[in-house]
Amino acid sequence: MRRLALPVLFVLGFLAAGGLSATVVAATGTLTGTTGTDTTTTTTDTTTTGTTSTGPSPTTIPPGVTIGGVAVGGLTASGATDAVRSATAQPVVVRVGRHTLRAGPGRLGAVPQIRAAVKHALAASPNEAVRLGVDVRPRLTRAYVALLAHRYDRKPVDSVLSLRRNKPWITKDRPGQTLDRVRSVRILLATLKADRKGPVKLRLKAIPSSVTRNDFGPVIVIRRGSNHLYLYHGMRPWRDFPVATGQSSYPTPLGHYSIEVMWRNPWWYPPNSPWGFPRLHPHVHLERGVAVRARPRGDAGLHRRGLGMDGPEERARSPLKLGAQVTAVAVVLGLLGLLIWKVVHQNPSKIPQQVAKGKKPVAPAFDLPRLDTPGTLSLASLKGKVVVLNFWASWCAPCRDEVPTLERAWHRYRDRGLVVLGIDQQDLTSDARAFAKRYHMTYPLVRDGPGHVVSQYGLTGVPETFFVNRHGKVVGHVAAAISASQLDEGIKEAMQS
Repeated sequence: MRRLALPVLFVLGFLAAGGLSATVVAATGTLTGTTGTDTTTTTTDTTTTGTTSTGPSPTTIPPGVTIGGVAVGGLTASGATDAVRSATAQPVVVRVGRHTLRAGPGRLGAVPQIRAAVKHALAASPNEAVRLGVDVRPRLTRAYVALLAHRYDRKPVDSVLSLRRNKPWITKDRPGQTLDRVRSVRILLATLKADRKGPVKLRLKAIPSSVTRNDFGPVIVIRRGSNHLYLYHGMRPWRDFPVATGQSSYPTPLGHYSIEVMWRNPWWYPPNSPWGFPRLHPHVHLERGVAVRARPRGDAGLHRRGLGMDGPEERARSPLKLGAQVTAVAVVLGLLGLLIWKVVHQNPSKIPQQVAKGKKPVAPAFDLPRLDTPGTLSLASLKGKVVVLNFWASWCAPCRDEVPTLERAWHRYRDRGLVVLGIDQQDLTSDARAFAKRYHMTYPLVRDGPGHVVSQYGLTGVPETFFVNRHGKVVGHVAAAISASQLDEGIKEAMQS
């Protein structure tokens, strides 16, 4: 039994050794077996994927290399990436007026191309300056500028008129400001693309107030108790007049008004309001009626005489009552005409009369604030030039009609030393600027708020035009809407004199 078991164990041991050898072959891929004098070698195939390089890649950046001004020489790729990312993350300094802000480049829309720059740096020559490219998202830049505009833009506040102790009080105006958005976006985009950190200065444009203390114009205060009208230049007293005031049931209105001289503008028609003149009813007989002011829910028309009266006694007294009313109206109109005449003819200038007699008086000097641009303009600054002085106002219909004629003359003669100068008077600054913009007035415009220049030139209404030669003397005058022929004739006379 023992003899049979010994060969079996020998065979089993041989098989175990063969199994062990197979395991080694599978694990290493190469099996070398020796049997006697023969040698057998079995090799498994291996497959390699990827790119075959001609030489080993550098592990550090050559010395002296910089990326966007950041020294990265001797650093690995990851170290250089961290250094450049830290430098580009520094905030951009932004100055808006007197305010200083700091904003991260990412918030402004900057995306630096760090990976591409580091790859370039690894293959760069020693001491080479590698440019750092920056992509910018303009949408984020515009959003940031819009946020700044919302924060710092301010609307102008006009001066407001009120009464203090029965005297006019005009509040101070407050100019506004607005951020120049287009220019700000353009500057920020250039700064981000160049990877600069500022400071970046963004400009705030000033917005002037439409109404200020200096150009508020005339103010009228009527004191009913003393029956006096006080005329002010803004808050400065000018003149006072005794006037007749109405009943307390008809309070004096507040607002902006203009005086219409009917003999200058006979086609003017009053507005349809309780404070306008009464309207004539189209179906009433003029011989049997009288014009009265409209009561609430009443007709501002011509009412029949005796309407609402009962009995012969009342009818007999109605003519006397009507006569008294007509006399009172005539007295009031006479006083009003006297007041208007006194205002118009106070301190009259002799310039129109002197020009009409062929004389050439010296043009009164002035220095007035400009309407078209900031600053002032004086007549002395136009010395040596022919000047066409045109007085106008936004509420003047003939002034609107003569603008094209003045514009043509301005473009035709300005290269020959002519200046057309428009002087706005008795007007609101906002209305005057709107008028100039609407009718495309490109020649210089100034504003005579207090009316000093108007009185110096003896103005009787608007429009009026004066011609001043190169020596500063008035040589022509047109007291109405000027025609093209009148304008050409006046310009030629001023140039030749």
